Amino acid sequence: MKDTHGDYVPALRQVAAEQKVPLLELNTCSAEIVQALGPERSEKLYLWVGPDEFPELEKPKEDDTHFNAYGATRMCDLAVDEIQQVVPELAHYLNTGK
Repeated sequence: MKDTHGDYVPALRQVAAEQKVPLLELNTCSAEIVQALGPERSEKLYLWVGPDEFPELEKPKEDDTHFNAYGATRMCDLAVDEIQQVVPELAHYLNTGK
């Protein structure tokens, strides 16, 4: 994985610490999932589509930045887990299907 966020993530952590507010570490969690899946399997999380799926595309789209529906669902699962761990007082607002 390439870090494309630059100073954004450290600044976010600093602001959360200064403001004494919870921070959901989705950057760390999502990176762990992508790294665990590896380069080929992690493609299933992103917008990788080809002419076989969308004939109007002239060439395949290989987007390693934006999640497809499956990837977005996985990130939502991470957010739910983080809320339950970091701000459990908000967990009762989640609709987890349980």
